[in-house]
Amino acid sequence: MLRFIFENNLIRSEMKQLVIILTLFTLFTSCQDQKKQEQQTMDPEDKVTVQMFVSGMTCAGCEKTILKNVSELDGIIEAHVSHEKGTATIVFDKSKLSVDELSGAISRQPYHVESFIIDGQDREF
Repeated sequence: MLRFIFENNLIRSEMKQLVIILTLFTLFTSCQDQKKQEQQTMDPEDKVTVQMFVSGMTCAGCEKTILKNVSELDGIIEAHVSHEKGTATIVFDKSKLSVDELSGAISRQPYHVESFIIDGQDREF
């Protein structure tokens, strides 16, 4: 009898873990689907690629910090950061986000956006 109760509790525990995992998976995939749907409904004229030249990055941790700051912004489609090159290349929806807002998210101490190329044209701050 004791063995049955133990096994029954173990099965319940495993079932709870499975339910939690499935719930998290469902939430994650629905967020990804929503982002894809937003990209598909976006006007192609609003899609902008900007390469920003960022000073102050020294390591992979700097890359992660900048990616985190940028990813929190509404309108980001894709972002890549390289501390070796000193660049952040970002694709975004200009109807939801401006280059100034993007630069502001990156330019937190000790980082600073020195200049950028937007759709192939050099610009400076």
